Amino acid sequence: MRLSSVFTLLFFFNLLICSMANANLLISPTRVLIDDRERSAKVILINTGDTVKTYRVNWTENMALAGGGYRELTKEEAKNAPIASSMFRVSPKQVTLAPGQKQIVKLLARRPKDLADGEYRSHLNFIALPNKKKNGTKDEIASITLDVLLSYSIPVMLRQGKKDYTFTIDNTKLDVTNKGTKTEIVVDISRTGQTSLYGNFKAYWTSKGSNKEVKVAELNSVNVYAEITKNSYRLFWQNDDLKSKKGTLRVYFEGIKEFKSIIFDEKINKL
Repeated sequence: MRLSSVFTLLFFFNLLICSMANANLLISPTRVLIDDRERSAKVILINTGDTVKTYRVNWTENMALAGGGYRELTKEEAKNAPIASSMFRVSPKQVTLAPGQKQIVKLLARRPKDLADGEYRSHLNFIALPNKKKNGTKDEIASITLDVLLSYSIPVMLRQGKKDYTFTIDNTKLDVTNKGTKTEIVVDISRTGQTSLYGNFKAYWTSKGSNKEVKVAELNSVNVYAEITKNSYRLFWQNDDLKSKKGTLRVYFEGIKEFKSIIFDEKINKL
């Protein structure tokens, strides 16, 4: 086997490890918010795997992307960004968990006296420290040492002052793909303000000539971060019994957690 082939196999092996690592660490909650009335929070880690794992706890500064996911801020960007990490003390900073073992990571907020109103956010990382492994044969390569740092991160937000946001559902439409076998509801939104929103998108359909409204799609636990001013979300059409695509589509974004029961906006379209 050529050396290039060995590295190709290792690449896919690393991807497999990454997919398994997150499944072996249960984190609760997956989003932390500290408002004006709170000073501390707890994150629970549980090793659901069958081997002892050690996790290092640290911070990164990320920006949300409209298409999904994040990118890490540069050092210059971080200087002017509303980051939260400098206002938190984390304990412990490294955790070793036996299979089934639980550990609480404590976060203590220390607000400066002159802290301006707004929302501050950083991402708390739990980095799995892997065991070293050797691969290869004597005829190919003596050994290859894998030193892959696998991690999972959660957003940690600190809010100062009143919530500040506007949110609008600009447009909704049906997108039929795969030769008409798959339907998605595309939801275009706009937002302003310093406060990130958290909620569920829900979609209901009333077929033409019917008075019965049926839930056809939902997208849960959606973070709409403050830096996202415009975005599109796709909701998978779940009810295959509704063959007709003529009717009325009602979509709304409903808050959860600190926004519980708030309807941020609703859009009704006759299609």
